[in-house]
Amino acid sequence: MQIQIIVFLVVVAIVMISILISIGNGLKEWSENNDESMTSNEVEVVKIKLMNRSGHVTVNPKYIITFRFSNGDNKKFYASKSEYNWLRVGDVGILISQGTRFISFEKKSVVE
Repeated sequence: MQIQIIVFLVVVAIVMISILISIGNGLKEWSENNDESMTSNEVEVVKIKLMNRSGHVTVNPKYIITFRFSNGDNKKFYASKSEYNWLRVGDVGILISQGTRFISFEKKSVVE
């Protein structure tokens, strides 16, 4: 009986620590993004991806857009569902971002 209680408490402690680390990392990224200035770059959409857990429908799916900058670098951003549905691979335009935060994208050309 004592061993079961100890195992339970260890599992609870591990879960709590994991949650606190996740919250801390999110707050750190949010703070770093706020410290960055907004930048605008001409980019091309090279990949659009819907990410959900284990292929199942989730309550909070992640919409990921990968942009290629003029120097050849690629960078992924989380976007809203409406941006995800609006953008197509090959779209070229001006990306406004703040650190790792996607702000907006203004299309210059549309792939048909």
